[in-house]
Amino acid sequence: YVEDMLDSLAVAFGDGSRASLDYNAKKHGTTVAELREKALEKVAVDIIVHERCDRPVSMTPKEVYDYYQANKETFSIPAQIELQLLLIRHDGKYKDRLDFVMEDIKNTVSNGGLTSFTDMVTKYSEGPSPESGGKTGMIEENKLRAEFIGGVKGKPAGTVSEFIKTDEGYYMLRVISRKDAEFVPFDK
Repeated sequence: YVEDMLDSLAVAFGDGSRASLDYNAKKHGTTVAELREKALEKVAVDIIVHERCDRPVSMTPKEVYDYYQANKETFSIPAQIELQLLLIRHDGKYKDRLDFVMEDIKNTVSNGGLTSFTDMVTKYSEGPSPESGGKTGMIEENKLRAEFIGGVKGKPAGTVSEFIKTDEGYYMLRVISRKDAEFVPFDK
């Protein structure tokens, strides 16, 4: 293999003779002996890669199906939820009138639905993106904060939670939409 590689180099860099290879190797600051050593290293690496990586894998269809059945959760898309968040911080700009602000929000939201919730987020929220209504985008339900899960678990779209007390303040959550978990069928 090594000599064949050197012959290929001789053809690529000249007229195919070893004399031409020797001349061109010297011209590029190396020798035929160094080229031979590099070719030997390449052959050794190719052999190791072939032995370690290029092995045929054979699995029966039953083994594949059994693996799928035992690991179904890895072939699923988890349940997702889209929320609007309204946060009133304990130490925020409403700390001196926290009760009044929270009562105003509760009353307005209970009487007005989506528009009023969005208005309250824009008006009062000290949380993420109040200017866009505090929308989170779709989030995997199992990645929600533990405090939030209790406030939205099993609640349909359009539902608004009570205030949820956290370390940073009080959150009110509105469920915009839900997407159930999906299992990817075996035949896909």
